[in-house]
Amino acid sequence: AGIIMSDRFDYLLVLDFECTCEKDNHNFENEIIEFPVVMLNTDTLLVEHEFHRYVMPTHHRKLSKFCTELTGITQEMIRDADTLDQVLSEFDSWLNQHLINEGKTFAFVTDGPWDFKSFLLKETKRKDIPIEHYFNSWVDIRQHFGTFYGIRRRNITRMLHHMDMDFEGRAHSGIDDARNIARIAVRLIEDGLRITINDHMYKDR
Repeated sequence: AGIIMSDRFDYLLVLDFECTCEKDNHNFENEIIEFPVVMLNTDTLLVEHEFHRYVMPTHHRKLSKFCTELTGITQEMIRDADTLDQVLSEFDSWLNQHLINEGKTFAFVTDGPWDFKSFLLKETKRKDIPIEHYFNSWVDIRQHFGTFYGIRRRNITRMLHHMDMDFEGRAHSGIDDARNIARIAVRLIEDGLRITINDHMYKDR
């Protein structure tokens, strides 16, 4: 139950990681430091639950000033946080409790391919952390947005502006980004989009 190869999902799990980073260092090995997921009911179009954890990086334990300024995440916020392998286990328990054990279907929703392909896949491969099969495919909302409205793909704030909405909260806060992506998904559904899986972890490899 819960596997995501259907065109009709009971829930959308909107996800937006924040990661360690350094200014102008494109070879930096990012580590996830915020793991937020917003659970959106596709019938009611309401958020029913949220999973939100900060994550302790294990390679670059000290956050750069640039990273804190960008994400709002301070050293104190991750000081006592669990590591990624632990948070993935906590998320799996949460997901089983709310959806899988209830026989509900779901799909992940992200803004672009980066959360899974650039962050989750690369970090878990480097650290030899196994990940569940349900991370293998997802809904790229940015791709759907561009195709559905026939316009160029754009970031979260500009998607919201196209829909006559403003960003709520702090940009590059993972949980606020996820909540705003959920708002975009709701509007797309209201406007008639049929949400479908449109990206995969091992596509084009």
